[in-house]
Amino acid sequence: MDTSRFNMFSRATLALSVLFHAVCVSSLGGPTDTYTWGGDYSRAGYQTNHNMDPAVVGSSSFGQLFQTALPGNFGGIGPEQIFSQPLVFTGNDGNQYVYLATTQNNLYKLDAKTGQIITSRNLHVPFLTADLDGCVDINPTVGVTATGTIDPNTGYWYFTSKTYAPQFQNTTFGPANPPGRLNGRYYFHCIDTQSPTLADCNSNFQGGVLIDGTIFRNNPNRMFIGGNQHSRPALVMVGDYIYTGYASHCGKYTNPM
Repeated sequence: MDTSRFNMFSRATLALSVLFHAVCVSSLGGPTDTYTWGGDYSRAGYQTNHNMDPAVVGSSSFGQLFQTALPGNFGGIGPEQIFSQPLVFTGNDGNQYVYLATTQNNLYKLDAKTGQIITSRNLHVPFLTADLDGCVDINPTVGVTATGTIDPNTGYWYFTSKTYAPQFQNTTFGPANPPGRLNGRYYFHCIDTQSPTLADCNSNFQGGVLIDGTIFRNNPNRMFIGGNQHSRPALVMVGDYIYTGYASHCGKYTNPM
């Protein structure tokens, strides 16, 4: 979704958090947090602790809380887009925050009551749709497009991002001269939501973990090629494992045998 549609999200969910939120000071997580797609790991999309009293919803005190303009504008391409669901999580300071990841590979931590950008971080240059031979399933950039998940026990935020090989990270390019589809790369990230700079969880995740080159366990003749792949299904945490999903852009590319 684009940023204008996020304003609709803020009306429905963030207004609710102000009316019903109970903080847990010096601990992680809150009763109205949304730390994964669908609200919780049941993926039902229904949370009994988000019930909306018709008297409250119909009153003048219920409404849109804020609009926040995101500043990212990679290469002058234009405003940022949000295709991954914003997540809501209560920090160890007892305050509730909204965590955003955009198609330009920018991260934002917003105050859930005011919409103020508390901190932000760029991960990588974004992958350009211009490299997809006319496929415009997401346009003009493909960065973070799958909803991540936050471990409520640690506050660690997991997600994937699409970018280019390291030699292109400090190179100026644009839609007229993109680096090429097969120079695309996918990374797996772990971000500490409690960090004042949205730092990586630890040294094992410094700069993200490269997924490209991973050999398929069920077929040693195939490997993951990030330029061909697109991550849209939301991540889910089951025990100590994070599950991700991928498909080719517009169904056009498959990994060669």
